[in-house]
Amino acid sequence: MTKKSAFTNYHSSIHCDLAIWGATVHGVMLAAEAVRSGKKVLLLNRYGFPGGRLTAALNLVQQIPDSVENEIFLDFLQAIVKDAIVVDENRSFLEPETLKYKLWEMAAQSGAKLLFHVLPTALKERDEQVTLNLAGREGALTVKCSELFDAGDDGLLLSLLKPEAVQITRLALNAIIHLDDLKYWESGPIWERFPITDQRVWLSAAFSPSKKFDLEAAFHQKLAQWHDSLQKAGGRIQLIPLEADREWTAPGAEPKFKHIRLSTGIESEPDQLLLYSLDAVKAHTML
Repeated sequence: MTKKSAFTNYHSSIHCDLAIWGATVHGVMLAAEAVRSGKKVLLLNRYGFPGGRLTAALNLVQQIPDSVENEIFLDFLQAIVKDAIVVDENRSFLEPETLKYKLWEMAAQSGAKLLFHVLPTALKERDEQVTLNLAGREGALTVKCSELFDAGDDGLLLSLLKPEAVQITRLALNAIIHLDDLKYWESGPIWERFPITDQRVWLSAAFSPSKKFDLEAAFHQKLAQWHDSLQKAGGRIQLIPLEADREWTAPGAEPKFKHIRLSTGIESEPDQLLLYSLDAVKAHTML
């Protein structure tokens, strides 16, 4: 017997009780909570994998919550910390692939229908119904729902309703660089250093480009200098995961709706995204 897929079949129009934009950590968990309460749920995502900013990098440091009462979040947390490398009392290096696959598993088993690789193009609320227009890989489609929840960390839904309210800032690049030897390290924008038991060291570095969108170019220019220096000294760079952080804010009054719950920006530091997700789950349990 063929196992039923969690992905929804493509239709030009889809109806549901609750649509959730963004398969972030809290987006996936809130979808599961809503299904448990008896709602027909559709989970939407821009990319083909869940996690949002948390799974956008090859390596990441996160603060781990001290105590978790939510059963769904606790199950998720126990799965992702087993492969983590402890940095200090509160923070650990997490493996994004472990996080990604656990979220996949949770999303597939949540009972919600999944619709990924879609981009919102228009959003409106009329009477008791919310209409969200999407561009997908198979063409345009429309989602009609009783309620829409924004669990995204990209500001896309708010930008549809009030473009002038969304200000996106490209931040300095957070890069974790794995080096064999620090003795020959040239001066650079080092944030933190964490020795690992096998004589290697993790470095967290930030780069500020001369022009707003030249972040990757500035990083690779400095990286080439470090590579040449280390190679002459017999050292090498082992791993170079890139994470270009973007933050967005919604200054002033955001639009008010009866059946649309908008996210108005994530103010957390990059290493507090897990804490933010836990707070979001607590605040919106049983939508």
